[in-house]
Amino acid sequence: MGAADRGARPARARRRHAPHHPRPGGTPCRRRPACARPAPPMTIAVIPIPGLPMVRPGDDLAALLGDAIAEARVGLKARDVVAVCQKVVSKAEGSVVALDDVVASSFAEKLAAQTEGGKDPRAMEVVLRETKRIVRM
Repeated sequence: MGAADRGARPARARRRHAPHHPRPGGTPCRRRPACARPAPPMTIAVIPIPGLPMVRPGDDLAALLGDAIAEARVGLKARDVVAVCQKVVSKAEGSVVALDDVVASSFAEKLAAQTEGGKDPRAMEVVLRETKRIVRM
């Protein structure tokens, strides 16, 4: 006489994944609800902009970029993103330092010696001057 003969129910398969519907008690399931709209398709393209002149302190970077983009006939559309490297932004802001004019502190020399490849202590000094706090060494 087996379990089925005694009126026992067969064992249920255990769920291995979150259910497709909300759980009783309002606990949200991990899958997105059926009513959520899928995101529109997206394309990512990296397009260099030729013709950007050498940026100098005080230059209107937005105007320079706008002119270069128009001249390159790239044609920006709504929701396009333009990425600009920090070096160009720093130049336009006037955050340029001649390393010949920088005197490295002993702390900058110590840190530079610890870097891979031996960073210039004067460059390290410039970084330290712009740093609010050191998190980890």
